[in-house]
Amino acid sequence: MKSTVIAVLFVALLALSNAKTANADVMTLTFEGAGDLQDVGDFYNGGPGGNYGVSFVGADSWISSSAEGGSANFANAPSGVTAIALREFPSFTMNVYNGFVGMLTFFYASPYVSASIAIYAGLNGSGELLASAFLPITYSEFLPGQGYSPFVDWELGFEGVGLSAVFGISPGRGNMFVDDISFTPRDAAVPTPEPATALLLAAGLLGLTAARRFKRR
Repeated sequence: MKSTVIAVLFVALLALSNAKTANADVMTLTFEGAGDLQDVGDFYNGGPGGNYGVSFVGADSWISSSAEGGSANFANAPSGVTAIALREFPSFTMNVYNGFVGMLTFFYASPYVSASIAIYAGLNGSGELLASAFLPITYSEFLPGQGYSPFVDWELGFEGVGLSAVFGISPGRGNMFVDDISFTPRDAAVPTPEPATALLLAAGLLGLTAARRFKRR
């Protein structure tokens, strides 16, 4: 009987070892390392920031905090001294080519104009609109030369698979800075085993149950 139970347990463990386990890692884009007034573009799509399959379209530029000798008048960014800026363009788009799921979180500072965020099922703000939100004006501590402070955190949940997120500002005299954009890549959120693995696991568990019933007799 012991050999039967051991064999059943071995089958179950083999199935579990062959399963695709979930990787709950969340990707966070901190926008550090590019310096001041550098193009965003493909920084995270094979550029200096790494090859994460993330690109930006319409983003104005990298901006470093004036407190650190950079060009922008923000302070107290959630990480480092660099944030992505939305100035001359009414919007910028983040494309995640492999898709992302569940929730998008970020920090932003926009004390002079209201803003918005929208998540789409297609690239470049195309396809089905999965979720959207109005981003209220943030308050300002009015530090000398650092009016864009502090940054406020925001999260937007959605169903389905997003391929792009569009950040926008309303017309007016003001900018928006965004930092620490976080999301879960689609490939990192697949905890289910393959069909063959699932069958092995089910067979192992059924065998273990049968062995226990036989032992009770």
